[in-house]
Amino acid sequence: MKKSILLAGALLFAITLNAQDTVRLTVCNNFWKNGEPITGVRIYAGNPNYNFQIDLDDTQHCAEFEFVISEFGTDSSVFFSAQKEEAIVNGVNILDILKITKHILGVERLKLFGRFSSDINLSENITSFDSFILKQFILGIYQDNPFRDTWNLLPDYYLPHINPLTTIIYPLEITVSELQALNGDTLQIIGYKTGDVDGDLFTDYTNLDSVQLLLPDIQLSANVPVTVPLYIQSDFDYSGLQIELNGAAGIVVIDTVLRGQIIDQPEFNIHYLSSNNIVRLISLVGGPLSSGTPLYYFTLVSNQDIPLKDAVSLGRSDVFPIIADQDCEPHQMVLDFRTNLAIQEPVAETLKVLNISPNPFIENVQIELELTSREYVLLEVLDLSGKLLYSSNTVLQVGNQQLEIPGSLLPDNSMLLYRISAGGQSISGKLYKNAKQ
Repeated sequence: MKKSILLAGALLFAITLNAQDTVRLTVCNNFWKNGEPITGVRIYAGNPNYNFQIDLDDTQHCAEFEFVISEFGTDSSVFFSAQKEEAIVNGVNILDILKITKHILGVERLKLFGRFSSDINLSENITSFDSFILKQFILGIYQDNPFRDTWNLLPDYYLPHINPLTTIIYPLEITVSELQALNGDTLQIIGYKTGDVDGDLFTDYTNLDSVQLLLPDIQLSANVPVTVPLYIQSDFDYSGLQIELNGAAGIVVIDTVLRGQIIDQPEFNIHYLSSNNIVRLISLVGGPLSSGTPLYYFTLVSNQDIPLKDAVSLGRSDVFPIIADQDCEPHQMVLDFRTNLAIQEPVAETLKVLNISPNPFIENVQIELELTSREYVLLEVLDLSGKLLYSSNTVLQVGNQQLEIPGSLLPDNSMLLYRISAGGQSISGKLYKNAKQ
């Protein structure tokens, strides 16, 4: 007797049995957004009286299921669960983090499966902690999700009965009458992947419009450290980006990453040396990027004479190079090397932002600064269209200083941009204004 069912994820549902009958179903699993088949699943089914395991290969996404009630015990329950092994970062990128942020702020609410995918830690709420965990996945700091399985699924006939505000799918029960009504039919199981908020798991980013990143076309000398700037070819107003830069294995060591025009702000910009020749970068501050100023500087050393273009490349494995515009539309990034590119040294910082708190905020925002000289400091707050909402111009002394932004002058439930300028240096970033409860 063939007993099989295709489930992809860690969904568990119970079938309550109270009738003598044989039920035959074709069970198929498909991705929620585009109906793509989900294959390669290990299935478990049974109860204390009887259980079995089925392994489906990477060509199978449907299976014929035949169930004889008497073998499992009348008036008992049968539980089904399944597992699918896949890298946690497949389909997860900075676009998902941006969409979670918009949902939290009320700017753009996520739809049903977007909410299910966003609750990374199974807290039954979507919070900034979910965004934090996703960043760790992209950076390679977390290899596995300790809170929930990678794949999850849901029988489609339960969709009308789900609370639209929930983020948790509890074990579902199919009564005997429901089970018998499905006899001979095809049961559709809808799969969704934890963290893949916008459902782009099957998206081919190589077909997107591209934005060029530039490195100088220079020769590296053996055992001589060099600091190289990474530029963007054209001005670009971005909302987020992710980059993986790979040094040739066994040849190049990437030692440090220094800020250029993308500021070092731990909450929104992170760089992580995941090994001695791979660096991953995330920026969620957003704002205008200038083609004339390096985004970052990389200090690296080679153990042999080699052209830089043969020594480093953009990673295209786990962290596909993406930059999103202000509408969160993604563009792929490609790397080119130019002989006429200026090799600038990192500029000494006049101004450094130490902390912004709270953010998101309801009342006022405190910005802690560090100045290396006495400066006129211009603070501006703008909406996403570039309209100036607030500004102040203050003389601040050397050392740690503080600025305040009055929340009462800013619109509720909004994403805002701030810009701080001093001593020829400008730092920008995002603020999030919530409404009073």
